Amino acid sequence: MVNWDKPSLRKPSGGLNNSVNARDKKESEKGGVFSETKIAPQDRKKTLSSLGGNTKIKHLLANKVTVTDSQTKKNVVGSLITVRQNDANRQYARRNILTRGAIVEVELGNATRMVRITSRPGHSGGVNAVLLAASEEKAFSEPKASKAAKKEAKKETPKPKKPASEKK
Repeated sequence: MVNWDKPSLRKPSGGLNNSVNARDKKESEKGGVFSETKIAPQDRKKTLSSLGGNTKIKHLLANKVTVTDSQTKKNVVGSLITVRQNDANRQYARRNILTRGAIVEVELGNATRMVRITSRPGHSGGVNAVLLAASEEKAFSEPKASKAAKKEAKKETPKPKKPASEKK
């Protein structure tokens, strides 16, 4: 579904802006469709024409990421494994959708590391990321316990029994 970037129907005073109401939508107010950049075995990009004769590249499927190490200032290309956390929408983490700010598990050489995506894959046509510090990485590397595991842990801890004299 396309998002429309139409001007506000209200003036700063709160009254109706009839000049906006009295006209149709303009093509220049039309936004684009959200491109869900997913992790896949092969890359796929889409080129779109935009205003002024320019072009936009949308990344539809990605399998590689350019990772920058902020301490050594070196760039390394790694392969994407899975999305660990996505603050934009937690469903995106389940569906492996890449957005800016997502925490992703990446294979760099023979090591698996956590990175934060810094680019906008749906707009820029590439996936860039920064390595997380060791303290940040620990929080995301350990999987959270499921509801079933929490119930099992509750069952294993015995409840203290009340003496017979206190029972009614």
